[in-house]
Amino acid sequence: MLAFIGKFIKKPRNIFFTAILIIGLILIFSSLSKSSGNTIGGIAVARGTVEQIVNVTGKIKSADKINLAFDRSGKVTFIGAKVGDRVGAGRIIMKLDTSELDAQAMNASAGIQAAQARLDQVSKSARGEEVNLAQANLNNSLQLQVEAKKNVIDAMRSALDTAINSLVAFTDIQKEYFANSFSDSVVLMDMKEKVIYAIYGEHNLGRTDAWYFLALKGGLEGRLNGLGADAGDSTISQYVSESKSALLLVQDLLESALTYMSNLNSVTDADKTAVNSAKTGLLAQTSALNAQQQSIISANNAVSQARAQLSIKEVPGSLYDIQLAQSQLDQAKANLALIQAQIAKYYIRAPISGIITDVEGNVGEIAAPNKTAISILGNTPFYIEAFVPETDIVRIGVGDSANVILDAFGPDTLLFAKVTSINPAETVIEGVTTFKTRLQFVDKNQEILPGLTAEIDIIADKKDNVLYAPTRSITIRGSKRYIKLIRGEDGKTQETEVTVGLKGTDGRTEIVSGLNEGQIIAPR
Repeated sequence: MLAFIGKFIKKPRNIFFTAILIIGLILIFSSLSKSSGNTIGGIAVARGTVEQIVNVTGKIKSADKINLAFDRSGKVTFIGAKVGDRVGAGRIIMKLDTSELDAQAMNASAGIQAAQARLDQVSKSARGEEVNLAQANLNNSLQLQVEAKKNVIDAMRSALDTAINSLVAFTDIQKEYFANSFSDSVVLMDMKEKVIYAIYGEHNLGRTDAWYFLALKGGLEGRLNGLGADAGDSTISQYVSESKSALLLVQDLLESALTYMSNLNSVTDADKTAVNSAKTGLLAQTSALNAQQQSIISANNAVSQARAQLSIKEVPGSLYDIQLAQSQLDQAKANLALIQAQIAKYYIRAPISGIITDVEGNVGEIAAPNKTAISILGNTPFYIEAFVPETDIVRIGVGDSANVILDAFGPDTLLFAKVTSINPAETVIEGVTTFKTRLQFVDKNQEILPGLTAEIDIIADKKDNVLYAPTRSITIRGSKRYIKLIRGEDGKTQETEVTVGLKGTDGRTEIVSGLNEGQIIAPR
């Protein structure tokens, strides 16, 4: 090969081409060196950004995630939300059967009225005509009590007829728009099946036609037809509770139907109006039923008070009698308060506004005590929880910015956050001392979910447009720092003392003094 090159160069015309080739290679190498900021054998001092980054891994957390449960068992009579629904604070989400407690509350309320009347009576004298008047008042109260029972029974039958008519109207809508197997249709079918079971006591009729279920005579519909005014207070209270639950189920069915109808272009205004009219009728029946139920309570209280007035004495009561009557009144009030407190425990209300993430159980099932029935995820923003090692914790502080990449979103989606708190107490994880650090996202993102893994770069410090040199090129002797520069074209080097600033995690160190931009640093 060397002999060939020697022969090639000895030829006069080839010497010219060889010279041109060597000059071209020198120019190309010189151009590449300048464009990359390097010189032959060294690196040029430049201006740029120096960053100190702390990299940690964290988890997305929700500030408010609440699991709700009953503290006692009971039959579920109402479920007012499903998974994915947004609810406001205070909304009733689930209810157990309270018919027995409602009857007890009615009785306790009557007891208060009786105790109050007793206290009034022992505090004054009574005359013969007052006894006759009290007897007449009792007779009248008993008659009004019978009428009140008849009225509430009529109100329940009217309410159930309206619920059935609304179910017929929905069935027409179902046949027209939701007779397929899409998810909306399946949800409405399940809700209709629950309504029919509440009214007729029959299962698996979510897609049946109106002519079929209208011929059924069982369930609440059949039992109401046999209910008379001689029924006891607890029986009537139970039937009122079942009737209200049926009305609520039909209302929820119509509300869901309207929501799904709004997603269909083929729905007519007339059909929407029909569903809205049915809803209005149900609300009116609910109000009427509540009013009649209250009338029974008033009638019972009136009877109790009339009985107490009939037992009036003609002589003033003694101080002992008055104190005894007062204590009986206080006890009656305490009894009612206790029953009302017990009734409140048969309801699950949303303690916060948020979205339902889990619903356990169905209407008619027995709820177990202390078992999560409803889970709610609050509307408060998500945050990131990370544990920063003790070697890095001194570098970061509250207010530092951070770049975040979620594994679920992939590396192309960059999110931004800020450090909002650092727990001063250490947390030891697998023998490593760390400090729990909380970061808040700068912008809201509806796709973020709790539990996602986050890769976090916390920008502990950052300086822009500063002179920097490679950290590896700095020599430390004692308290001083030195960098070796290339001086002149002969490649000789000279060591120069420098003052350094921020040491970045990207291999750069800020040069405060001692160097100028463009000087060439000798390789180490």
